[in-house]
Amino acid sequence: MKPLIRLIQNTVLASAIGTAALPAAVALGAGEVPRIAEGRPWSSPEVGLTLTPPIGWQIQPNLMGKTLVMQPVRKEEKIKDYSKPTYNRNITVAVIHEARPIDETEALSLRKKLETDFGAAPGVREFQVIEHRFIDYRQKADAILLYTAFQLNGFPMSQMHIFLSGSKKSALLTYTDLADAFQSNEEAMTLAWNAMLSTELEGTAPKRYEELVYTGSALGLMLVSGFLVVMLRRRSAHKMYEVEEERLYRDDAGETEEFSSVTGLATVVAQAPVQEETRDVTDVWNLAVSQVSTTLPKPTSLPKARKKRAKSAVETAW
Repeated sequence: MKPLIRLIQNTVLASAIGTAALPAAVALGAGEVPRIAEGRPWSSPEVGLTLTPPIGWQIQPNLMGKTLVMQPVRKEEKIKDYSKPTYNRNITVAVIHEARPIDETEALSLRKKLETDFGAAPGVREFQVIEHRFIDYRQKADAILLYTAFQLNGFPMSQMHIFLSGSKKSALLTYTDLADAFQSNEEAMTLAWNAMLSTELEGTAPKRYEELVYTGSALGLMLVSGFLVVMLRRRSAHKMYEVEEERLYRDDAGETEEFSSVTGLATVVAQAPVQEETRDVTDVWNLAVSQVSTTLPKPTSLPKARKKRAKSAVETAW
C-alpha cells in the first residue's frame, strides 16, 4: 500500500502546483522537454503503459514524480478580471509498480487514502469523496471511478479519478479543473474521459486472495497426496496381515508354503492328511476267530457205541 500512498501524495502536489498562484495561471513545473500531442499513442516501455493524449495538448513525462502530465497549451492572455481565477486543467498519470485487485475493498481503501492525503495537502480544505463506482474499462467492472471536491486556496475544485490495474502494475489517472468548468465544460470532460480510458496496461487485474487460493490449492493437493499414500500403506499392511493369517491357517490345516526365489511368491502345496493305520476287515475277523478258537475247548470224539448206533440207524434206513 505504500506505493499507492506515494502516488496520491504526488497527485496532490501536482494539483496544488497547478493552482498555487491563483488567480494567475501557473504551469505544472519543470520536467522533460514538453511536446505537443499529435493523436498518436504515447508509450513508456519502462512502466509498460500506453495511452493517447488529446490532440494539441502538451505532454510532459516524468514531471513532479508523475509518469505523465497532460494539459492544454497555455495561451498568453491579458488578465482582465483578477477576481476570477484561471486554471489550466490537466490530467496526471501515476503508475504503481504493483498490481491491485479491482473490488469494493480496494475502492474503500482508495477513498480513505485520498481523503487522508489530499485533505492534508497545503492549501486544501474541505476535501471529500463525492462518490465511487465501478466502470467497464476492458471487461465488466474492471476499473474504479471516483469524483472528489475540495477548496484550494479558497477556490472550489473538482476531480475525476480512474484507477485501473494490469497483471503487474496499476495506475491512477486524475483529471483536475475548477468546479465551475468541471460542471459546465462538457467538451473538455469528454476529451479527458476518452484520453484516460485509452490507457493500456499489460495483463488484467488480479483477484483478491488469488495467491491464497493457489497456496490453498497446492496445500490441499499435498494433503490429498499424503492421505492417498497413508491409505495405500495401510492397505498394503492390511494385505500383508491377510496373507500372514492365511499362511498360518494353512499351516494349521496341514499345508506348507514353498517360496520361489525366482518369482518371490509363496506357493501353497497341499499335503495329504496323515491317516491312522487301519486293519483290513478280514484280518480283524481272523483275529477274532483265532481268539475264540484258543479259548474254547477242542471238540471230543463221540463214544463208539453212539457211532455204531448211528451207523446202524443209517443202514436200516437204506
